[in-house]
Amino acid sequence: MLREILPQLLTWQADGTPSALATVIQTWGSSPRPAGSHMAVRADGSFAGSVSGGCVETAVIEASLDVIRSGKSQRLKFGVADSTAWEVGLACGGEIEIFISRVNWDSLLPILKGIQNDKPTWYQIDLDDSGRVSVTEPPQNTTNFPALDVSASPQKLVLFAPPARQLLIVGGVNIAQELSVFARQMDYRVVIADPRRAFANQLRF
Repeated sequence: MLREILPQLLTWQADGTPSALATVIQTWGSSPRPAGSHMAVRADGSFAGSVSGGCVETAVIEASLDVIRSGKSQRLKFGVADSTAWEVGLACGGEIEIFISRVNWDSLLPILKGIQNDKPTWYQIDLDDSGRVSVTEPPQNTTNFPALDVSASPQKLVLFAPPARQLLIVGGVNIAQELSVFARQMDYRVVIADPRRAFANQLRF
């Protein structure tokens, strides 16, 4: 789900900002975000994306800053918060495992460019101290992704970023204006078809 944070990542890459990438690699039971969800954290503590809908983000940001400083990846697991709410945890009752690695912009940029150009993009995260994120070939079985490969050494998470879905709206009327905003928020590429220039123009859309 790198597409959700693609604009921020491209901006940070252009600046060369030291950053970390946190990824949900496994979930059990009810979890706020699915496996494959990403959150990026900059060295100044700002972040983009989400791994838990807000439940454990603060702890993940702190761990990400440690990863940026040390360069050594971390693997974290969160379960249910205790009844006194002093411990960080999930209110939904599930469990999640998160992997955090320092971003290597040279290896991440081809992935970001593939997603930006709407190309089907396969990539993997090595679940070791390096935390290397790199482009990979499509596996023979292309269902049920992301996939955690525990047989590999190092273990790796294989993910797929599909091209953006496209929504064609015929008629640039008022309803289409609101629908196009909602569709873009849902990660659709929106096309407006209307021969009337007064209706289909950049001022309205």
